Amino acid sequence: MKSSLGLNAELPVLDLLKEAVTLLWSKRSVVVAMFLPVIALLALLDMISTQYFTPADAMLEQGLDVGESLSFGGTQLVFMAVSLVLSVLMATACHRFTLLPPSQWERNALHGFRKGEWRYLWRSMLLGFLCGALIVIGVVIFMVLPPAIMPLGILLSVIAVIYVFSRLAITLPEIALGVFSPLSRAWQLSEGNGGRLMLVMIVVPVALCLPFLLLFALDSTLINYVATMGIYLATLVAIVLQSLSYRFLLSFYEPDNPLLQEIAAVPTSLDA
Repeated sequence: MKSSLGLNAELPVLDLLKEAVTLLWSKRSVVVAMFLPVIALLALLDMISTQYFTPADAMLEQGLDVGESLSFGGTQLVFMAVSLVLSVLMATACHRFTLLPPSQWERNALHGFRKGEWRYLWRSMLLGFLCGALIVIGVVIFMVLPPAIMPLGILLSVIAVIYVFSRLAITLPEIALGVFSPLSRAWQLSEGNGGRLMLVMIVVPVALCLPFLLLFALDSTLINYVATMGIYLATLVAIVLQSLSYRFLLSFYEPDNPLLQEIAAVPTSLDA
């Protein structure tokens, strides 16, 4: 995709990351009120599911009967489903917080599950399905390769999956705003920025979460809970970064898009 002048956008990832952090810090009182409850709840669910509910396969290894193992496995699925719903609520609220004026913000990330949330959940599941299908195809292809080059083939397959996901996920923010957006539009909007979007969608979020992941080595329930909250906080920064990246590409390629009239009314972090 090219602009009206025939130019290609180049995402300034580092500048957008700085803006994301600055925005969250400058609005920290709103951020705490809006997102702390859902982050605390997500962290609590994660801690309960991992500390007090052993996975079914591990229970079978411990000699417990199949019925009891399946019961605990079903409980794990319930925790996963609830966490998925809460994660969608947090993500959609964060996109709206970043892109819309305060009058259209959610008072709390624990808001109602409306049409926009269902669309966001469906698109996220569709992306997961597509990436899973690509992984399966890659595994099948590389199984016929000589063992010596199989690790390289697997690495290339993983990179390809991350590349496709990063490009197709760029329009998740506008889906959170209630705009219908086909996958083809995401592919066009992200053209020429696949590598940079891999940084936005995967590399930067993992780097932000890494310090908190290292805390789990201390093997303390309290520290694990704090670390989990830190991971969700880092995820919040990553979601804001994704929204700002989407806004940058949209303003570059589609300056006449009506959605930009709403987004342009949002004060930047420097105006806080």
